[in-house]
Amino acid sequence: HKSSFSISIILSLFFIFFGIGNFFGLLIKTTSYQIQYLFIILLLSELISYFNLKFQNSKICYYLNICKRGFLIGIFVEAFKVGS
Repeated sequence: HKSSFSISIILSLFFIFFGIGNFFGLLIKTTSYQIQYLFIILLLSELISYFNLKFQNSKICYYLNICKRGFLIGIFVEAFKVGS
């Protein structure tokens, strides 16, 4: 059940990967392989979602999903800062 997950671990993972995603968003602007990196990130994101659906009771998949969300939101926030 979802109640057995520690909120401190969830928030820690989310904010760590939010920072990593934000930093990744900064670095990706300086490289010429932007499309390839974004394709790899998208592929990894979809694989994590697939395994999360396949193994719904797995804590590792749940924590990976939290990491994925933090990372993708970090990239989105960095892209939004650049656009404004």
